[in-house]
Amino acid sequence: MVKQEEKNKRREIKKRPTLAEIAKVEAAVLKGARRFFEQERYTEVVTPHLTRATGSCENVATMFGLDYFGDNAYLVQTGQLYLESLIPDLGKVACVGPSFRA
Repeated sequence: MVKQEEKNKRREIKKRPTLAEIAKVEAAVLKGARRFFEQERYTEVVTPHLTRATGSCENVATMFGLDYFGDNAYLVQTGQLYLESLIPDLGKVACVGPSFRA
């Protein structure tokens, strides 16, 4: 159970102006990147965040495993495999998303 003192600390962190400013800077960077990709005729691809261990590009030793409704799944390390498979059909591709490495 979370103590009241810990809850108060979380609220204080959220109130800090620096956290909000960081979020604003990140949003501006992403907006600029998307504008560039659109102007250069890239297709933005949203890649999956979960994968099975394929051994292709993912290093199984550094993957975060989880139980996904009774099946083994892993947080992806990169969207590269998905992007590479779409290049023949889409040409220029880009993605902005998380990568997870242990």
